[in-house]
Formats: sequence, C-alpha cells, structure tokens
Amino acid sequence: MSDLPASSVRRSAFAAFVTAALSLPVPIWTAARTVALSAGGHWWNIALAALFNCVAVLPLLFFFALYRNEGTLRVPHRLGRWAVAGAAILAALMALLLPSWFRSMIVFTTQLRLLNWQDPKGALALIVNAPVTWIEVTILTTLASNVALIVLLSVLSRQPSDEPAEEVPVSSLLRDSSRILVMAWGVWIALNLLRLGAVPFTYPTILDEAAQMGVRAPSYWDFMWEPFRRVLEAFPLYLVPYIVLNRLRAAPQTPTCTGTEGAPS
Repeated sequence: MSDLPASSVRRSAFAAFVTAALSLPVPIWTAARTVALSAGGHWWNIALAALFNCVAVLPLLFFFALYRNEGTLRVPHRLGRWAVAGAAILAALMALLLPSWFRSMIVFTTQLRLLNWQDPKGALALIVNAPVTWIEVTILTTLASNVALIVLLSVLSRQPSDEPAEEVPVSSLLRDSSRILVMAWGVWIALNLLRLGAVPFTYPTILDEAAQMGVRAPSYWDFMWEPFRRVLEAFPLYLVPYIVLNRLRAAPQTPTCTGTEGAPS
C-alpha cells in the first residue's frame, strides 16, 4: 500500500480528539462523584477523583498536540506492523461488544416508545434524567472514539518509513504528553497483567466468599477475562503515544505548538 500524507495524521488526530472529548464527560463525572462521596467524602477520595480527572484528560492533550504537529512521522515497518495489530485488537473487541450494545439499544428504544409522547416535555425530562440514557450515550461516544483510534493507528501504519532529509521541530506539549501517556498506560497494563497472573491464586478465595454469601461465583474464565480485556483495551491506547514518542526522540524541540489554526482541511 502507498504511504499517506502527513495531513492524514493530523485529520485522524483531530477526529480522535473530538470523539475522545465527547466520550469523557459522563465517565469523568460518574467516577469523580462516586470516589468523592465514598467513605464520607474524605480528602484523599477527593484527591483521587482529581487525579483521575487529570489522567483522563491527558489523551485529549496528546491528540490535540498531534493534530497541531506539522512534521511527518516516519514510522518504521516494525512499528507500522504493531499499529496494524493494535487496530485489529481494538476492532475485535468492538465486534465482541457490539451485540450486547445492540440488545441494550433495542431495550432502550422499546422503553422510549412506551413513554407518553402526548406530553413531549415530560417525556424528554424522563429521558434526560434516566441514568440508562447517559449509559447509552457513553457507549455510543466510546464506540465512535474507538473507531477514530482505529483509523489513527491505520494511518500511522501507512506513514513513510524512510528518514527525512530535514527534521521538523515538534512541540514540547506533544513530546511531554507522549512520554506521560506511555508511562501511564504502561503502568496500567503492568498492573492488569499482575492481576491476570494472580487469578489462579485469588480465584479460590472468590469461590469461598461466594459460598459463604450464598451467591453464584463468576466462572474462572470470566474472572480471568476482566483483567485480560483491560490489557487488550489499553494496548492500542499505549501504542499511539509510543509510536509517536519513538519518532520524536531524535527530533528538535520547540517550546510552543506549531501548526495552522482551525479545523483540519
């Protein structure tokens, strides 16, 4: 396949920025509210909620900085193959989750038809105030964000692999956000790999606790799937800043973002 121009990376990064921004408000609000109210709203819970919000916003800064970057990212074939693998993993996860989302959407639309639409204001108020509405909106925006990330990974895999004759300076925001995201997602993947390795040792305890409470314990494979799924979900998110950071190490640095103002052409 032929190489894609550098502008395709900027357009894909802009789409990833917009879709990520749309998918974040509800999860951030829900998680922050849950953490802040737990255990009587102690200061450490509030600090944890603030830290979660800061980490959640980091991808937005990275995608925005990548969109503003004017240079061409020269991606070696080795990293290009990793980008294809990351896109394939994310697409496979989406394919696994789509059936359950379609079923939930069918139930949601059925409930909408049961509302009293002769009173449109009352019906709309019920829809807006229903938690299930925001769950469905979050799922929809997350799917859109995943599609944008798949496109970005695919575009990165088709960037030129030869070294440029002249390096274009990159912004400190892109360099710093890439480095922080690589570390953050690397730690997250490592923690879930530890959880995955601990499953054979922790699962017997889960069985004992479920038997004492008289409830049904999750199956061994369901218990193992949860941390494994989190590793698969985080891997594509780790790959994008890793690929970018790999190509920025030798590039000169500028203190401000370069690029044109406005939306991508």
